[in-house]
Amino acid sequence: MKIKRRELPVALAAGVTAMGETTESAKWGAWKFSELAAKRKATGRPWLQFFDNATMFAGVYAIEAGGEDKQQPHQQDEMYYVVSGSAKFRAGEEEMAAEAGSILFVKAGVAHRFHSVTQPLEVLVFFTKAKSS
Repeated sequence: MKIKRRELPVALAAGVTAMGETTESAKWGAWKFSELAAKRKATGRPWLQFFDNATMFAGVYAIEAGGEDKQQPHQQDEMYYVVSGSAKFRAGEEEMAAEAGSILFVKAGVAHRFHSVTQPLEVLVFFTKAKSS
């Protein structure tokens, strides 16, 4: 049986609104990063949360070249997926390159930040709502 491939709209699921915000009843959701990035940019803010349910939330985060990452340690574990750009990333005493394709994990409470942003950085960020032990 051949399965037809088709483009998904920003969201296509019970419990997901047309702009992708999720309600507690959502069973699944689909988003296009380009649409989320455009929506974030239109707000003029570096952070746009687009998903939230009982166990996790997610958003798009951006820092311009030469910009400053002003985030503070979070109470939740988090994971970053760098979609585009180039920077350095420091977590605790460790430092590494952060570039397109990098996946970074930070345990709750650990001081971390992007710095030395040489190309505009766009990042998908996923937070757990579970308490870290």
